[in-house]
Amino acid sequence: MLTPICPVAAIVLLLGATVDGIPVMDYDDLQSKADVIIIARFHSKKNSEKTLKYRDQELQGVESSLDVLACVKGATPNRVRVLHYVSSGPIKFENGPALVDFEDQLLRFGKHKIKITDPRFLVFLNKADGDLYRPVSDPLYSAMSVKFLFSR
Repeated sequence: MLTPICPVAAIVLLLGATVDGIPVMDYDDLQSKADVIIIARFHSKKNSEKTLKYRDQELQGVESSLDVLACVKGATPNRVRVLHYVSSGPIKFENGPALVDFEDQLLRFGKHKIKITDPRFLVFLNKADGDLYRPVSDPLYSAMSVKFLFSR
């Protein structure tokens, strides 16, 4: 006898995993799709000539240079350049893009804010053009490919 499947689960299986229209990638997805996985810290950034349109907003391409502290999968030089996108202002839409920022991180705990300087990141990347890399996830959801690490 066949076990009935919840209709919602069947739709998710057929259409791919999304939450409120946002694609979801778990660690298994990130690991299997990544050419390289690194632990890195931010070094510098510069604007790219590339842009990306999101609804009526234009997102600016940024090339962030990251110092590689450890390579978990694949092989990389000691410093990699990662192409990602940022918004020049607040995102105007619910469920808008989840964009990554590699600079200082601000953690919020209720009313308290803690600025983490020189943070470390676990980054899942694919090779792009030349010596450039890009996050594994969709460019509009690059934050899914970057996990913030910190220690005391």
